[in-house]
Amino acid sequence: MVDFLIEWIIEFIAISFIIFLGYYFSKPSAKKMLGEEKVVYYSWFMKLLGFAGLLFGIGFYAYEVKFGGVTATDIPLIFITIIFLLLGSIIFLETFKSKVFFSDSGIRKESAWTRDHMIKWEHIEGLSYSETLSMVTIGAVDGSKIRVIEYMNGFEELMGKIEEKSFDKEQENFSL
Repeated sequence: MVDFLIEWIIEFIAISFIIFLGYYFSKPSAKKMLGEEKVVYYSWFMKLLGFAGLLFGIGFYAYEVKFGGVTATDIPLIFITIIFLLLGSIIFLETFKSKVFFSDSGIRKESAWTRDHMIKWEHIEGLSYSETLSMVTIGAVDGSKIRVIEYMNGFEELMGKIEEKSFDKEQENFSL
């Protein structure tokens, strides 16, 4: 029992350390695109996590198909397969398809989940921050929203640009 606990603690520390290194070394600033537009995007490490989850799900599924026959002891493996396939697919799509662009004209988002849309700086109504999701929601006058995850590369630059643009106009509910 003690060996199992020590092994689990060592694995937890190793995985946490790998995640920390990936996050620490993959936080460059926003990429400059053609013209004056910059892009906020997910790091290679976040994309790798989504891809790995997807591969683990496919691997578990291949294992089940090869060895066939579902018994009562295979139920946990089926749940693990479903979890890895679902979460891996969601993270994979989110990290590869979601980007936020910003320039002097406004903020534009491309996403796998919502239509692509743009909010001009003068139409921004306010911001809200979710500590649980580590996400800023940028709200527009027309009710549209752009959500930006704190783990995206260039997040700090985007927040700086929003702060700079918020001083250009007077809004009582616009706060960082």
